[in-house]
Order: sequence, then structure tokens, then C-alpha cells
Amino acid sequence: MVERIIGVRILQVAALLAMLSACKPPSAEAPLTVASSIDLMAVGEEIYNSSCAQCHYAGEGSETMPALVGDAKLKGDPAKVIRVILNGQQGVSEINGRKIHGVMPPYDFLTDPEVAGIVSYIRSRFGDGAAPVTPEDVAKLR
Repeated sequence: MVERIIGVRILQVAALLAMLSACKPPSAEAPLTVASSIDLMAVGEEIYNSSCAQCHYAGEGSETMPALVGDAKLKGDPAKVIRVILNGQQGVSEINGRKIHGVMPPYDFLTDPEVAGIVSYIRSRFGDGAAPVTPEDVAKLR
């Protein structure tokens, strides 16, 4: 069993080294940043579909889960949405005239780029195209 675990770790490290060696070094004209090296919106959509959609569905919510469509928080200051994802939320939420009593667990285990991706995705999709956020915006609030 231990040999198998060590073998898997060696393969993971080898794959990571292969990926890193294929990367071009950042140039002085266009420094490589986390935001430019990955598509945050695609990351956000993937995480939304695998985690958030279980409760929020396609944004319309349910009898026990708040809708994201029409939620004014998504159009305003992104710090509010970032904090909800990082810290979770419980109690009564009123969205579009509906009161929902619920609990959203914190997703503070996600990385700053992952949180930025989710917030950017839901603000774009459900917040009438609200501006994206950066991993640096998330780091300031963590």
C-alpha cells in the first residue's frame, strides 16, 4: 500500500514537472499572472456546476435555496459576494420578495483564483454582466 502511494506521488510530481517545463517563462512585456494564466470564468463555471448548482440550480434557486437570478448583491459591491463564499451565510435571505431560511457553508478552502472565478462567473451570468473580480480582490478579504 505504501509503495502504491509513493508511486502515485512520484507520478504526480513527474506530471507537474512536465507541465512546468512546457510553460514559457514570463516576458518583460507581458508578465504572467494567475488571472492571465487561467481562464477564471471557465474555472468559476466548472466549480459552480460541480458545487453550487446542487443548491442554486441554474440560478433560480428552490423553495429552500435562494435564487441568484435577480439578487442585487451580485450587481453591487463584489466584496459582499466574496465574503458569503468565504464565510458562508445563515439565517433569512430575501431575494425577489421571497424569504428563504437556509445555511450556506463556507467555501474558505477554495483558492483565491477559484473564488474569483466563481464570483466572476455568477456576477456575469446572474448579475446582468457585472464586472469580474481578481484573485487579488479575494486575497484582500480573506
